Amino acid sequence: MNATPYFESTLRQVSLVREAKSWLETPFVPHARIRGAGVDCVHLCAEIYKECGLLSEFNPPPYTIDGGHHCKESKVIAHVLASGKFQEVIGPTTQGGLAHASGPGDLLCFRMDGVVHHVGILLTRTHFIHAIRGHGVVIGDLQDSTWSGRLEKVFRPIEGAR
Repeated sequence: MNATPYFESTLRQVSLVREAKSWLETPFVPHARIRGAGVDCVHLCAEIYKECGLLSEFNPPPYTIDGGHHCKESKVIAHVLASGKFQEVIGPTTQGGLAHASGPGDLLCFRMDGVVHHVGILLTRTHFIHAIRGHGVVIGDLQDSTWSGRLEKVFRPIEGAR
């Protein structure tokens, strides 16, 4: 399926970066979604996408913060695919090849302890925003092997999806 990327326009990209930066330094709090008070990686991405107009609501399936330790399959991937709002850009591939085919607003899915269990949103070619335990909301760099080695899938938000 070839669909128009939701964040193709410069105006939407500016909105995305502005909204993302407004979350910086928000503490990590599991299952929370309050700017400045607490958020986890899943709700951070959802709230940014909602504010930018991609999502009107967000109702994730139940999940645990340590699910990467005991889940056999990713609940993140299943939910993203079921939403109808994203197109898979890149699946599992060799380290380092993912960022080059990605664009602003893409949902980055990272493997944690065996399954995809962490997400962030790409802001520039190599920088992404995410919420991580112990650090809160920060900007990460895909050139850092901590993240490039864990990047498993990339999903692009698409225009006019259900």
